[in-house]
Amino acid sequence: MLPRLAGSAQIVVFSELLQPLVQLSQHMAQSRDYLAPSLTEPTLRKYQVLPGRMHPEMNGLPASGFILSATRVIGDDEPAPARAGKRRRN
Repeated sequence: MLPRLAGSAQIVVFSELLQPLVQLSQHMAQSRDYLAPSLTEPTLRKYQVLPGRMHPEMNGLPASGFILSATRVIGDDEPAPARAGKRRRN
């Protein structure tokens, strides 16, 4: 996928499993082709609100997956990929 991405392109990968994304994140962190790889676990918790207090519900659902995101970086020695699909009309 890397040769097809333009510079500053955002890369987002979703997986229900954590381990493959951890390995990919480590690879991206060691490479000069990616900027700021970030691994997150999106969660949405319901809160119980009572008079004078508030706390998260303890029986919430676990996370549905994990998201890895990074930015594509093009080095000086690498040509930018050609833009596909858009043509100018004269």
